Amino acid sequence: MRLIGFGVGNLPTNTLPASGTSVPINPNRSNSMLDPLTVSVREAARMLGISHWSILRWIRLGRLPAVKLGRRTVVELAALKRLVETNRIGGNHAKLGA
Repeated sequence: MRLIGFGVGNLPTNTLPASGTSVPINPNRSNSMLDPLTVSVREAARMLGISHWSILRWIRLGRLPAVKLGRRTVVELAALKRLVETNRIGGNHAKLGA
């Protein structure tokens, strides 16, 4: 669990409860240790503004790569970004709906 708090000088920090340490957030720089690599199917659907059933269908049809972690199915953020880029209107886009 990650808690967002305010540090010295009201700069936002990520406070990790287990260690009690704070890491400053720099909005101009990606902090890869704190950024997730994957999101759940429901989170991916929320990010794209579609139903989770559409995400599951695209995964089943092989149109969206996914990773199985135990019983969970997750989608890489990079795959979501590629999906958006390749389906821009006016650009090179593939038909996703079935």
